[in-house]
Amino acid sequence: ALGLPAATQPLISAALNKAPGTPDAHLPVAAHSAQRRWVTEPCDSSEHAVLLFCPAPAGDLAAEAAWRLLAQLASTPFYQQLRVEQQLGYAVFSGLRQLNGQTGLLFGVQSPHAPVADIFEHIRAFLAQLPTLVTALDETTFIQARDALAQQFLPESLSGAQASELLWQAKMGGHPSDDLKALYTALIRLDPQTTLQAAQQINQPECAWLCLATQPETETFFLGQS
Repeated sequence: ALGLPAATQPLISAALNKAPGTPDAHLPVAAHSAQRRWVTEPCDSSEHAVLLFCPAPAGDLAAEAAWRLLAQLASTPFYQQLRVEQQLGYAVFSGLRQLNGQTGLLFGVQSPHAPVADIFEHIRAFLAQLPTLVTALDETTFIQARDALAQQFLPESLSGAQASELLWQAKMGGHPSDDLKALYTALIRLDPQTTLQAAQQINQPECAWLCLATQPETETFFLGQS
């Protein structure tokens, strides 16, 4: 239970102790693939869509903090380039998502005219620009963006639903119960070099991209992987 006064904890525990079943304190941690995966979802529509999930290294809180900041920095440029300038599709978005406890950047495009191969190459080209996006920030801008993001993880900034979702994702990822506090600390301590390393790592073959698309994989998706 989240957001309840501490005095209610004994009452909740007493009620749970009377519930049928045996409590299990060891929630299985979800297994995540270390290889890139492409999943094809056929669609009757003439339009095509691509969802690309780029996961952060598991168990690395500093990397997760950098991934979260990258998601914030990339959101507007991604939309500006693919939707406004290139007019690739009308459904264009990016942001941070958590899948079964795994944190990552999610990029999505739905296009009425471009095939999946073209959509994917546009997303891949944008990912290649992420290091430049980071290095272009001056110190003041970086600190302002980092601190604004960190403030979102203070207890007073989170609703009950937001806090419970973050804690549940942390639990599935095998993190301790004080994960939110640790994440706030990691964000406050985040520096440009660590953020740049994350931007570079996303483009490396060992970053286990997960792609869901309406057509089979492109020739360049598994590039560099053995």
